[in-house]
Amino acid sequence: MPVVGRGTHVDGRRDTLRRPDDDRDPSIAQTSSGRLICNFFSLRKKEGEERAWTGLGSWMVYSDDMGKTWPEPQRIAEDYYCSAPVRQIADGRLILGLYAEREGKSWGAVTISSDDGATWSDVIDIDNGGMQLDAETDIIELKDGALFAAQRGRGDTMAWSVSKDRGATWSVSEPFGFPGHCPYLHRTLDDIILMAHRLPATSLHYSLDECQTWSENVPVDSVGGAYPSMVTLKDGTTLIVYYEEGAGSSIRAKRFLAKHNGIEWMPVAQGPVPEATLTHYRRIWDEAPHNAFTGLVRFRSNWFCAFREGQKHVSADGALRVITSGDGETWTSAARITSDEADLRDAQITVTPGGQLMLSGAAAWHDAEAKGASHQTFAYFSDDGASWSEGYPIGDPGFWLWRVTWHKGTAYSIGYRCGSDDKSIRLYKSSDGKHFDILVERLLDKEYPNETCMVFLDDDTCLCLLRRGGTGLIGRAQPPYTDWTWKDLGVSVGGPCMTQLPDGRFVGAVRLYDNKVRTALCWIDPETGTLR
Repeated sequence: MPVVGRGTHVDGRRDTLRRPDDDRDPSIAQTSSGRLICNFFSLRKKEGEERAWTGLGSWMVYSDDMGKTWPEPQRIAEDYYCSAPVRQIADGRLILGLYAEREGKSWGAVTISSDDGATWSDVIDIDNGGMQLDAETDIIELKDGALFAAQRGRGDTMAWSVSKDRGATWSVSEPFGFPGHCPYLHRTLDDIILMAHRLPATSLHYSLDECQTWSENVPVDSVGGAYPSMVTLKDGTTLIVYYEEGAGSSIRAKRFLAKHNGIEWMPVAQGPVPEATLTHYRRIWDEAPHNAFTGLVRFRSNWFCAFREGQKHVSADGALRVITSGDGETWTSAARITSDEADLRDAQITVTPGGQLMLSGAAAWHDAEAKGASHQTFAYFSDDGASWSEGYPIGDPGFWLWRVTWHKGTAYSIGYRCGSDDKSIRLYKSSDGKHFDILVERLLDKEYPNETCMVFLDDDTCLCLLRRGGTGLIGRAQPPYTDWTWKDLGVSVGGPCMTQLPDGRFVGAVRLYDNKVRTALCWIDPETGTLR
């Protein structure tokens, strides 16, 4: 994270934090609660002694009002030191890399907080494997849930260690095979893991396979101060800041775009990079004559993709297929759900708050007259993706609940009416995913509104990307989601899916009908109501 000033007294004119001791290696991070945490280590000068400084350990100071006020600092660890920021992992806990030197040995360590930094665990040491590790430990979470630690080495190589139990225990440290001080780990939006460090001069390495292997050294600058920090900018580029060593040193910054084939440098003041380009795609399934209407979710360290398969786009044999992959490369079938009475359509898959997979899709009845409706939406549940429950009818007969989205323990879905001249949509909610109640009976009823995707923001705002017979809409509502405002996107869309990226931007996957009909990734601006 960007470097901040030292100490704990805020001078409003200069935004400087002051303390009488030598507070060093500050880092700053913001947790999911909005809290700012500045961590650092501290030394105290000793007069007239051979060893001029005594160590005071690692400390932190926090602000809950965006830096306006900072309470007194608290010590995190008495005999350990820190040079990297607090990291928040997926379960919400905080972890801080530490290091120590005693009795001729040096090693890395971590401490963990489960209450947003209010208290910290006993220090957990990382076995140095017989190496001298000045460590300056930094931590990054991997896709499989493991934690990866990078540590400064005193000799010709840095070292790494992995925890498979959320930081409770760590593997014996192993050498990277290249030197470095003050490692800083950062994941890009494309899941490239960067590690910036000192030596040679200021440098970085990157990994395309979750820290299993690393690139050749990439020179950043000729100065050797380093102690770098990195952030991702809104356009997906990375800003790296570091310092010059020696008297009169300054802070420097460079900007780059990390790609799978290398690092592209660009001026810091240059505008946003060009629109994203498709770099890779591949077929993952083609067993049926027609495979379409996909849903994708991450569940227990595996990918699950659900879709409809049949003889053609509309056919009596439509079934819901679920396939799975551990690495996104090799896919196998996990389950296939069929019906003798209906064409099963448009599979959507999600994970419930209770930790089950939830599959939903509409049954287009072969004998609609006997059923009393043309369609009925069903939901199925599974603990492992292979064995599924019987279908639970959800929503009203004749309403197609196209996608289910969970938010804070409640499932929401917008259903559109099928087989009727009344082209309207209604909003449903459910506490268990099996029994849905109507929240808004007539959400929209003009120009045949139908397929939707809802995204909930951190402040509980709900956005809805909507397909209509005409142009698409983007909707917005606050809890309890009964009052909606809509903006016309000015372009027709089909099969809408939308998500918010970590940098706050919204990206949509849709079918576009202008010129050649095609699948497209688009930037969506809910504020202006634009899709491009």
